[in-house]
Amino acid sequence: MTINFTNLSFTVAAGSTVSGQSEQAQTFTVTSGRVWLTIAGEDEDFWLSAGESVTVPAHRLVVIEADQQNSSVASVAAIQPQQAPAKNASFPFQWQKLTQKISHVFA
Repeated sequence: MTINFTNLSFTVAAGSTVSGQSEQAQTFTVTSGRVWLTIAGEDEDFWLSAGESVTVPAHRLVVIEADQQNSSVASVAAIQPQQAPAKNASFPFQWQKLTQKISHVFA
């Protein structure tokens, strides 16, 4: 079965596989059972049991196979790292005002 993984939960029957990809990075968390997960372009595969997760980059083919029992997996958009805060453009101006005040105090 092929799935467009985007914020969903699904069950994979024992010994069956699902595959698909997503437009954005996804975190896959096994909620019950045990699965084998492989990501196109990665050197390693993953065995995940209930409670374990792995994050998959966007646009990567993912294949998930349930081990010897039905397994449930949740897929949610991965949290992207926050961008660095914008620099405060007024800081040099504020610093300049502070140094002027100090200069007047000690003048």
